[in-house]
Amino acid sequence: MSHPKIFLVAVTALITIPSAQATDPGTPSTPPRPITATQKALAVPKAAAGVFAGLTIGVPIKITKDIHHEIRRYAGTARGDMGNEFGFVENIFVATTSIPYGLLSGFIMGGIRGTERAITYGSRQPFSKESLGLVDPPAREEEKDPTTVVQK
Repeated sequence: MSHPKIFLVAVTALITIPSAQATDPGTPSTPPRPITATQKALAVPKAAAGVFAGLTIGVPIKITKDIHHEIRRYAGTARGDMGNEFGFVENIFVATTSIPYGLLSGFIMGGIRGTERAITYGSRQPFSKESLGLVDPPAREEEKDPTTVVQK
C-alpha cells in the first residue's frame, strides 16, 4: 500500500466518523456535561493519531495473531481428516501444507481485520487495546450465531 492510499484511508475515516458528540456521557453517578470547544478541537487530531497508531502497531500484531491462528486451525483440520493413525509422515504432510496456508491466509485476513479495527476503534477510542490489536473487540449479536435472526 503506497503512502497516498494510506493518507486517503485516514482522511476518509476522519471525515466519515463523527469526531465530536453533543455531550460527554460521564459516569453513571454524574449527569452528562457539554463538550467544550477545546475538546472538540482536539478530537480530530486525537482520532488521527489513534488511527495512525492502529495502522502502524495494530496491523502487524493482528497479522501475527491471525497467522498463528490459521496455521493451528488448518493443522487441526488436516489431523482430524487423517484419523487416529498419526505418525511421522503425517506430521510432515500437515506441517508442509498448514504453514504456507496459514502464512498466506493469516497475512491477508490479519491485514484486513487489523486495518478495519485500526480505523474503527482508532478513531472512536484512540490508543485502546482494540485499536492496537491487543484484544479482540466484543462480538456483535449478528456475529455470535449467524443462524439466529436479530430483531431491530
